[in-house]
Amino acid sequence: MCPPSYYGDLCQYQNERVSVTLGFIRADRCDVYFMIIILINDNQLINSLSYGIKLNRYLLYSTRPKNISNKYSIRIDAFEKHFITFRGSWHLSISFLFLSVNRISALLYILYEPVPILSNCFIKSINSEFKLSAFITMIMFFVGIINGFLSILTFKRKTSQEVDSEIYLIASSIPSLSVILLFSLKFWFLIYSYRDLIGKRLILFSNCMIIELLLKLLLYIDNWLNCCFAGKRAFSPFKGIHFDKRKNRKTAKWMILCAIIINIILLIPHMLYLHLYDDIKEEHTWRVVK
Repeated sequence: MCPPSYYGDLCQYQNERVSVTLGFIRADRCDVYFMIIILINDNQLINSLSYGIKLNRYLLYSTRPKNISNKYSIRIDAFEKHFITFRGSWHLSISFLFLSVNRISALLYILYEPVPILSNCFIKSINSEFKLSAFITMIMFFVGIINGFLSILTFKRKTSQEVDSEIYLIASSIPSLSVILLFSLKFWFLIYSYRDLIGKRLILFSNCMIIELLLKLLLYIDNWLNCCFAGKRAFSPFKGIHFDKRKNRKTAKWMILCAIIINIILLIPHMLYLHLYDDIKEEHTWRVVK
């Protein structure tokens, strides 16, 4: 997958783009501001849209190559982040369109007095996307929790554990339930990271270095247990009258323990060489393995 600045099968081509670097003089230094940066042409058609709290942005043209006959400009709208109050708007013109990359720097002054805004389609769109994502995540969370607990209650009964296959199923239910919990936690960590600038690095570290590793480990264990269950069901008919429930239950418990230990051991090298890399140019933090 190529970064936004490049395209092609090997990311060998550069996208025509506008690099925007902003600086702000704020009357109230305690406020956190949310920016909507739009690349538009002379017909007010949106070519690119970016929003967030970062002050360095890349805006891509809607066509490749761009239409040089059009006049392009950048519109910047500033909002106070927590209460979504409008604080100001600016237009920056783009000169020298023959360049493949235009770099624009601007120092903007934000007034202290908030300006009320009645409607803004971009803010509504952002809120709608967040609400939809949160709604889907919570549905998955509740369905997964109910499914996990019902599975555990079903296979926890003594009558269900008389056969070793049910032991695999109850063991597989625990990682599945844990995956749902971690996935929901990962989502809300991501949302909170946009609101807390001070703790963003800690949240990012916890998300990439702890939660994702646990998710990977639990998914691996769950797959191994499902394979053990499928293998047991496939070879059981060949045992015939020599089928021993007690021995098979003991074997199943050892197989579950081995699956957990082996997956932890296999993940240790990945954990040792895993670290976060801050790409200053792209303003993105990557999780890489040395």
